[in-house]
Amino acid sequence: MYSSDADDLEITIHDVDLESYLKELSSFGAGMPATDMIGANGPAPAAQEAQAEGIQRTLADVLEYARDAEEPVEVVLDVGDLPFPELPRWSTIDGESRKRVVADRKAAIERGQENLKRFLDELGARTTKPTGLLNHLHAWIPPEAVPEVADHPDVRAIYPAWQSLSPLYDLEELREATFLSEYWDQDKKGERASRTCEPAEGYDDIKIAVIEPSIAAMFFPNGIDRSHPGWADCEFGVCESRIRSVFNCSLTATDAESCRPWAGEPQEFSNHGTWVSSIAAGDLTQGQDPNTTDPYERRTRTGVAPEASILYLTANSTGFLSAAIASAFLLGADVINLSLGVAECSHDLKTDCGGLNQVIRTVTEGGALIVAAAGNEQTPTGRCRPGSDCSVCYPAIRPSVVAVGNVETARGLDYDLADIAETSSRGTVTVGIGGRYSALFPEGVAIPVVSIAAPGNLCSYFSEEGTYDEIGRSGTSFAAPVIAAGAGLVREEFGPAVRDARMLKSHILAMGDGTDAETPSRGVAVGMSSTWGAGRVKFHSFESMESPKGIAHRSFHLRENERAILTAADTKGERFDPRVTQWKMGMYIDASDLSGIPYVLISYHDTCNGRRIIAADLEAGLERHAVLESPAVNQACLEIRVYGYSVPEGGVEVFVTDYYHSGDPAQH
Repeated sequence: MYSSDADDLEITIHDVDLESYLKELSSFGAGMPATDMIGANGPAPAAQEAQAEGIQRTLADVLEYARDAEEPVEVVLDVGDLPFPELPRWSTIDGESRKRVVADRKAAIERGQENLKRFLDELGARTTKPTGLLNHLHAWIPPEAVPEVADHPDVRAIYPAWQSLSPLYDLEELREATFLSEYWDQDKKGERASRTCEPAEGYDDIKIAVIEPSIAAMFFPNGIDRSHPGWADCEFGVCESRIRSVFNCSLTATDAESCRPWAGEPQEFSNHGTWVSSIAAGDLTQGQDPNTTDPYERRTRTGVAPEASILYLTANSTGFLSAAIASAFLLGADVINLSLGVAECSHDLKTDCGGLNQVIRTVTEGGALIVAAAGNEQTPTGRCRPGSDCSVCYPAIRPSVVAVGNVETARGLDYDLADIAETSSRGTVTVGIGGRYSALFPEGVAIPVVSIAAPGNLCSYFSEEGTYDEIGRSGTSFAAPVIAAGAGLVREEFGPAVRDARMLKSHILAMGDGTDAETPSRGVAVGMSSTWGAGRVKFHSFESMESPKGIAHRSFHLRENERAILTAADTKGERFDPRVTQWKMGMYIDASDLSGIPYVLISYHDTCNGRRIIAADLEAGLERHAVLESPAVNQACLEIRVYGYSVPEGGVEVFVTDYYHSGDPAQH
């Protein structure tokens, strides 16, 4: 059952005043938060005010940097909105139509920027061509001219874009640990994009964009070894490369394209990009490498989505990272993997480097899920500190991004016993609350940042000249592509149901095992961990799950003082079959930024067995997770109640994936 139609999936939404709702929870015995939730309330800060404050802050950062700069200052200029009516259905538009849309948008953006570019030319500034996604202009401005540019009437905002990018890793249990082999057994390897129209470049497999720093280690270019046999897709004796595009995003000349095809192969290069890409989509199962003949060895050296395509891009600054993400999206990427961090932008939640925040938001709304390494900064000298209790790096701290932690897997160690890596970034950040009760939280509230954790202590990556790296390295760099490629397989399995990236994110959250969550009673785990997020990922294809089983992907709009009631998956409010062993849920509450997030309360009820409350999740947060097992799930009539406690004006979109099955809960 994949519909998101509320009528089809028994979602009811109605007004309930707060006092009545809290009395109801209290009558069921739910523990109440320490904060007085019905105190005096007042108008929340307007979203426009928060946005204006952020713009002024980035402007101040740029002006301060320019005062001491000796070289041209790299910035991204926001030149205003340009309607993008095709964005919501971008993933369903055929390739030729996409190309026409991008060409038309580029032409319109360039026409609108003509006066500003002439002005910049007179100042001696350099610029690149627009990508076609947003009305942004990437520029290098003489330091003394920055104030004059900031005052130009066409410039709505000016973003710092000079910050460098760092790969996130420290100097074969993968398939077994995450149970991804079940996807392979069901012939789901990223080969089919599950779309109704021709994709952008004329190939119909899942497309994973891997975006890497231009320089990764020892100052060598961070290219991808395209000669490795494991990129070949062979059928009837004919092989073609699944590396569909290789782009380098950097400045070469004024008014040049931001991202251009990588010319030639460097004599020496860092292996980081090759390692990450091979974890996502390397493949030896077709016998591509004649030197690897053992079936087990072929399998352990094969990536998560072995028939997916790779779009490989490198960038050398936050400005070019924005261009790379935009280019990957316009090329048709289903999932975008960022095994990188920007330490210089990881000290303030209001940071917007290179205009990345708007780019991330736009591609997410267009259907591409962004997965980012959380970082390896949980050390006394960690470079990423967006909050006093947080070490997660930018851009993983952005709300719509899936931030991935590193499970320290080891050969022979049960995955369920593997701990989080000692250096894996984690923690909570303090954010503002939107809506009428924001005044009750003048200091904000703490919310977890890590979304989920995956194996990141791996070996058998592809390496240079067709070889393999057997040493093994650890880092969230290598955990992120596990999630990114797994998300691609979920999209292949469910197609239109997870076409919205926010729904796909809720599905990924549902696949966490609930490690370190609150356990109010036996068989119950609710909430997100500040260390693990939704827990260790355990990917399973729904097709391989044991019946009786059911799954649903649902979204709804929730306003303040509204309560949505959902029944579990496709049960229609009836009892779970006695054979059902586990129910899991992932929820993503959409927010464009962290200045005033919606505060949503969730409770889980059994409406048959004494009409009892099973658990309540009354903490703030945009990502939510729950797991019910025996005895909580036993023949329960499960009802999920979602209440809009303090929600910004206009309401919020909520995305929910839940499923149940009758297999071994420990394997899910």
